Amino acid sequence: MASAPEVVHEAMPQFSTLPQVSPFQEKQVAYVQDKEALPNQPSYVPVTPQARSRAGWWSSLSDTARFVAIAIFVILAAVIIGTVVGVVVNKKANRSPTPSSSGPTVTASSTSVSSSRPSTPTPTSVCRGTFCPSMLSVVQDSTPSAPSGSNFFFALGQDKLIWYRRGDGVTWFIDWTSLESGGLEFQSQPDAVTFVNNQTNIWVVDSTSKMQSLAYKSGVWDSTWLDLGGSFTTPMTSCSRESEVIDIFGRASDGTPQHMSWNESDGYSDWQSLTGFCASSPFVACGNDSLSVVVYGGYQAPFTFDIDILSGLKWSDWQGESSNMKGDPFAMVFGPDRSDYFGIGTDGAMYYTTWTSSAGYGPLQNLGGSFESTPFAFTGENNRVDVLAVGVDDQLNHKALIGGSWSSDWDDLGGSFNSAPVAFYTPSGLASVFGLANNGSVFHGTWTVGSAATWTCGNNWTVDGGAMATTWFRGAIS
Repeated sequence: MASAPEVVHEAMPQFSTLPQVSPFQEKQVAYVQDKEALPNQPSYVPVTPQARSRAGWWSSLSDTARFVAIAIFVILAAVIIGTVVGVVVNKKANRSPTPSSSGPTVTASSTSVSSSRPSTPTPTSVCRGTFCPSMLSVVQDSTPSAPSGSNFFFALGQDKLIWYRRGDGVTWFIDWTSLESGGLEFQSQPDAVTFVNNQTNIWVVDSTSKMQSLAYKSGVWDSTWLDLGGSFTTPMTSCSRESEVIDIFGRASDGTPQHMSWNESDGYSDWQSLTGFCASSPFVACGNDSLSVVVYGGYQAPFTFDIDILSGLKWSDWQGESSNMKGDPFAMVFGPDRSDYFGIGTDGAMYYTTWTSSAGYGPLQNLGGSFESTPFAFTGENNRVDVLAVGVDDQLNHKALIGGSWSSDWDDLGGSFNSAPVAFYTPSGLASVFGLANNGSVFHGTWTVGSAATWTCGNNWTVDGGAMATTWFRGAIS
């Protein structure tokens, strides 16, 4: 396994990189003057007898002789000039007519001089004008000797390989490392799940649109990828139920949601085609012995917020919320009998609904804001839900649900994101948020979470290296 190439972050120039031009200075002309010469008058230089004798030969010639001498001089000068010009032209004719592309290109701006210091430009996010999904998958670290709170981080590299790293949100334990591909190339961001505490599986769509899987067991990666077939147009989404069953979903080339499961006794099932049509990538969240799948449904806009729940072995009917959504949805399990769902409407605002075993589905609530990424929500032992998304200014926005009530305002946490965020609580209780920078490097920030909705004591954003893909997989539906 190779170490990840670190992205070199060149410092942006603080000053203009144009050539510096000095102010025009007048030429200083020096005259050698006789001490007794009048002011501002040229010096008088006397002609010596020797000079007179050297010039006398010309004056001694007749007019005819002088004319012949001048004619000979003119003819010799013409011959010499013609010879030199012919040599230069011949050399140029023997050169290639195509100018070298390696030479510098001179533009009009290269000669201009700015008297003011230009501001450092901020690269525009790839999310602008579109909608960014999550490009990172973060799951519990299943390494036997892993420190408490350690997680696996997975991402698709710009080299079309899968890269991973282990850390707890504050400290990294290894550098970015690529998984052996066995000659495969991948086109989707990976998804992963950890179960039975000592095994992690990842799923990714290869260049032929098939799903490939690799397992990490007791600290050792399998030597080869497992080809699980299918033909997919979105990344995979997966989760593990407490009954040690893994469920994987994806959108097929015909737009239908596809489901496969795994358990330790039977291994992988066949692909099962669910009813309905996906306008988005599906997202799944698991509970005790149930799971929720959320998609945006419909063949054309407006796309509805559709939820299907598998309880035990029985699927419910799709529950559709009348809405007009874009991008991809997000779901999370909050306790044994509740699931929360988030999405972004075509108006840019975030929408939220919930399901409980006692009351069923709640109304679709408008949480406001204006966003350009898939939401990400998480919870801990503090009985609160924190939701994040990238605003239309590329910066991270945050809102909290505490005691059944949402905070009134969105908190601007800064940053410049080129992917949807992913977050979790560190062992010390900090909220740690990760994303991709414009050049594909991973970066993160941490905050203190108290009883109030707003996070505090945010540190500066930290660059974590890597060269990850900032373009995401979304295949055409046939």
